[in-house]
Amino acid sequence: GRAAVPRSPCGGPAPQALRLYGGQKPKREVAGVELMVMMMLWYALNVGWNLCNKNLCNMLKLPITASAMQMIVGCSMMMSTWALKMRKMPNPEDWHNAQLKGLGVVHALAQCTTITAFSVGTVSFVSVIKSLEPLFSAALGVPLLGDRLPMRCWMSMLPVCGGIALASLGEISFSWVCLCWSQASNMCYALRSVWFKKVFDEAKQSAKEEQKKPRRKMVGKSGWTLCATTGFPVASVWGTLIVILSACVLERQRWAEGSLNLKAA
Repeated sequence: GRAAVPRSPCGGPAPQALRLYGGQKPKREVAGVELMVMMMLWYALNVGWNLCNKNLCNMLKLPITASAMQMIVGCSMMMSTWALKMRKMPNPEDWHNAQLKGLGVVHALAQCTTITAFSVGTVSFVSVIKSLEPLFSAALGVPLLGDRLPMRCWMSMLPVCGGIALASLGEISFSWVCLCWSQASNMCYALRSVWFKKVFDEAKQSAKEEQKKPRRKMVGKSGWTLCATTGFPVASVWGTLIVILSACVLERQRWAEGSLNLKAA
């Protein structure tokens, strides 16, 4: 008969790489090529996203509203996967998870600070400053995750920091305002990534402890396990609501002007 499609622990389909190979892990050479293709695709999409953001900010001149529009589109696409049963919906109880709500706030701040940075600076300058995000992630990982990176890892970041500093000082369109917004974006995205990892690691540990118990079935959980495919959507929805509310409060009076700017463009 027809082989069943592998499923992930969160209820959705298994990762694409496993589905393509019948549930078996691909060979190292093939996996390496797929990883390279995915990274190149990610970079290409990221460049396109940056350019589109700058064009939108130039036309609309409403960074918070632009952030809200993007997050609404993202949430709509995400919810369509629930409607089509491509992904399992999060457990209703965890919509009230305090940590996921906090992550939603950080996610909203990260989106808004990034778009604001593009609105006040050039794409090249923002991209250069955003290259420091791994440094922020490594620094936050020490107090939040207890990570202890070896000294050679920290030393390897010095040339990157030095190169970014030289590129920033030599930037014709250098702007302290753009620098501050870009660094705020780095901090928010790094905090979001590290905090997500902390939450999911704790959920995995809790699930392992439950499996060791004779009666591990929990009323109301329905086999639901917190992971990236279920926790991130919850935080994204909360973040979208926060950004929409912020846009209504901060930029509502300028929506008519922004609409005229879009029509003129």
